[in-house]
Amino acid sequence: MDLSLLKALEREKVLEVLQRDKLLRNMEEDRIRRLKMELQDIRRKGAKSFARQYSERTCARCQRPLGKFWNSGAVCQGCSHRICNKCRVGVSTLDWKCTVCHAYR
Repeated sequence: MDLSLLKALEREKVLEVLQRDKLLRNMEEDRIRRLKMELQDIRRKGAKSFARQYSERTCARCQRPLGKFWNSGAVCQGCSHRICNKCRVGVSTLDWKCTVCHAYR
């Protein structure tokens, strides 16, 4: 960017804005990096692995056993896994997602 045509005060203001922009971009990149790491951690902790054997009646996120009548789990609309009550995030009993699908929203 050629600043030679600007007066000293204008040039100073433009440089301040550019420095502030660089700082904000760095902060945003750090925030995005942290969110990606958190999301990977949630996904790693909360997903069933094909390498391990699981009971059919366990929560796909926390692997807690699910009951036949109470806390029998429900199917997440996002990933189609059976999820217990504690691993659901949402505003109502009908409109919810599992912790992983909610993190991916």
